[in-house]
Amino acid sequence: MAYTERKLTTVVWDKPGNKAVGRLVRVTKVKFADGGVNFRYLVKNALGNITEFNGTTSLNNKLHADDLGCNISVEYTGEDENREVVANKNRPKVFKVLVDAESKSEVPASAFTATDEDIPF
Repeated sequence: MAYTERKLTTVVWDKPGNKAVGRLVRVTKVKFADGGVNFRYLVKNALGNITEFNGTTSLNNKLHADDLGCNISVEYTGEDENREVVANKNRPKVFKVLVDAESKSEVPASAFTATDEDIPF
């Protein structure tokens, strides 16, 4: 039996062009030290390597529980220059999100661990 090391990469949405591509295999709720709550997405590519990234309002609106098991491509394209900066916050981030619904495979029900109360909208 041959073992293959799985590598975990964390994508940070700090530079346009940063990308996560593969099969969406898990969505979990995470709590941050500042008390904030968000979703963390795990994507597995064809080589078995895993990429994780935190959601944003835009990503959480574009990726759904129904997308689990689908191939996805998420690319950070920059900030929304049409929105003003308000109260020491950054402009909203803009993403190109592609979902291949025809590629969907079964995933365990436990792959989506958030409840309706966890969704901040």
